[in-house]
Amino acid sequence: MDEFNTEDIIEPIGLGCSLERFVEWKEILDLVTSLKETTEVTEQPVNGRSNAEKPYERFRYIVDQYKEQPHLLDTYLSQILDEIIFIVRGNNFCERSKHLAFQYMRLITNVRGTKVILQHLPHSAQDLEPVLTMLENQDEKDNNNWETRYCLILWLSIIVKIPFHMSRLDSNDVGKDSTVIQRLYNICKKYAMVVDLCRDACAYLTSQFLTRTDTKDCLLPEYFQWACDLITQENLNWMRFGPMLSIAAILKYGKREDLLPYAPKLLKTMMTMNWKSEPYRLCRKLAMKVIQRIGLTFLKARVISWRYKRGMRILPIDISQWPTGDHIKTPALNVKNEDEAEEDLEVPAEMEDIIEELMQGLRDSDITVR
Repeated sequence: MDEFNTEDIIEPIGLGCSLERFVEWKEILDLVTSLKETTEVTEQPVNGRSNAEKPYERFRYIVDQYKEQPHLLDTYLSQILDEIIFIVRGNNFCERSKHLAFQYMRLITNVRGTKVILQHLPHSAQDLEPVLTMLENQDEKDNNNWETRYCLILWLSIIVKIPFHMSRLDSNDVGKDSTVIQRLYNICKKYAMVVDLCRDACAYLTSQFLTRTDTKDCLLPEYFQWACDLITQENLNWMRFGPMLSIAAILKYGKREDLLPYAPKLLKTMMTMNWKSEPYRLCRKLAMKVIQRIGLTFLKARVISWRYKRGMRILPIDISQWPTGDHIKTPALNVKNEDEAEEDLEVPAEMEDIIEELMQGLRDSDITVR
């Protein structure tokens, strides 16, 4: 037994399949760069596969290996995305090259996530007009190039955060229906009614665009009215999903004080549509999410905030004038007693309907609200 040493036969168990770094980044970059040589002429497929399909499958195979460790791509994301954007912006490249570039971009987005990808996309004001025009020229019914529309919508969602009024981008002779704001508004309504992944990207774009300071007062009420009219219509089924998804995104990213005036109407709309009898489980789950966020809007807009009383921050130059003893004012929290807090706390009357709707929905289905 003394000769039986377990240390000699037992090996430590670790992450044997874990990757250490993005070793194929050079090959990925070469695949993107090769798109500059792509022509509009469609070559005959070889063994049932075109020449463009082979690099695409290779690209997808490589990036899919990093789904469990997507952070390994971060070091090279800027270089790869810059090359893709260069192809998209270039006037000397054919449309086929641009569509393939967007397909590569969608594969990277699928692995790394939209939040990280948006941080690496350019978002200057000069990109708004070209990206918006390119998206307007797309056919929303074309199933072959949906990746192009998806990436363009994501790109717009970061560009619309420019910190100045969008009317500055319009020329003096532009019509009311041709302004940048109106064109973006039409895009939000258009892609809220599609059935592909562009609908999810459009919901985020809508939340970022309609909560701006120059659009929340003029376009947000109109959009809510348009969405509520569609949601309450009968026999629409899956067509309700897009407007509901946009409303849920607006309630998530918008400011509570801006959304509070619309919360009662949104709640009434959700109760009128009879969402509990929807045949689609995903639609019922989304309806509960909207109702839940309406309730959070009511509560967070009326929450009691603790105020921090600022004490003496600037001392006189003369030390003899400094406060001492009982005259020293220290910062303190203005905490009210429990009786005063209960008197100031107003629970909106709509919260009873919201809780009842959520509880009834949980009883009638297997949906969990988070």
